[in-house]
Amino acid sequence: MTGPLEHQITVESSTSVTDAVELRILLARFETKLDIVLGQHDATLKDHESRLRAVEDRRTVSPAALLASSATVVALMGGTFTILDRLFNN
Repeated sequence: MTGPLEHQITVESSTSVTDAVELRILLARFETKLDIVLGQHDATLKDHESRLRAVEDRRTVSPAALLASSATVVALMGGTFTILDRLFNN
């Protein structure tokens, strides 16, 4: 019984033995190259995951928080200037 990713290869009787051997060698080379590529892809995914986690963990200021704090500073400055104007001009 073969697994879900394995395939059966049948060789017709008219095919020579050397053709079948060459075919098996080519398939083995292909499988080896595929394993190497999948291994590199897995390493890339793990590296990508660690970089994403680092970005997600970094504390940043959201635009809404920046706007709210800027508006608060402007409002406090306006209130301070109004109080100072009333103290010194009256």
